[in-house]
Amino acid sequence: MPWTNKKTHTSPKTDPMPWENKGRKAKETQKTKDPEMTREEMRAYFEKYKDDPVPLGEYKHKDMKEIVKIRTQETGMPFEQHHVWPQAQSKEISKATGKQYKNNVVIPLPRKIHQKDNREFMHERNEQNKPQNPRESLAQGVNDTRNGMLEAGCDRAKTNDACLDALRKIKSENPGGFEGKIPPKPKGE
Repeated sequence: MPWTNKKTHTSPKTDPMPWENKGRKAKETQKTKDPEMTREEMRAYFEKYKDDPVPLGEYKHKDMKEIVKIRTQETGMPFEQHHVWPQAQSKEISKATGKQYKNNVVIPLPRKIHQKDNREFMHERNEQNKPQNPRESLAQGVNDTRNGMLEAGCDRAKTNDACLDALRKIKSENPGGFEGKIPPKPKGE
């Protein structure tokens, strides 16, 4: 019989050691413990902020941090900054093209909306579909964001305006970055 710590009733073969559940793993565990928002709760959130349901800003900029702080205090929910163009895709495109893309346009969302359905709510095709060029990648990110916001109950006109503004901002920050196709991979890979 394997030994068990009498104080904590844990076994080294079945339970993680205290130092193993820190950092990213602890954050992921914490995020999955939040119950998901219902459609009614999401609609109520967007109704509460109907004047500015989709504020755009720069990732970790003081203005965006202030919006997140205020909304967290008002709702009691933790917030996350959703990248309109998913970071994973922009990094893949950067690797493939050799160009550095500035990708810091974000929308503050309650964690329960951003993480809903294991992040597939706001990042529907992020993991499955790997776009073949920067334009396609950006369009997919904006489209997934738009569809997720609409499904969550955000006003259509304000969602469309915010997504269009985000698209324009990302394109203006990366002049000429969304024109060419990704070079084909060498054979044998």
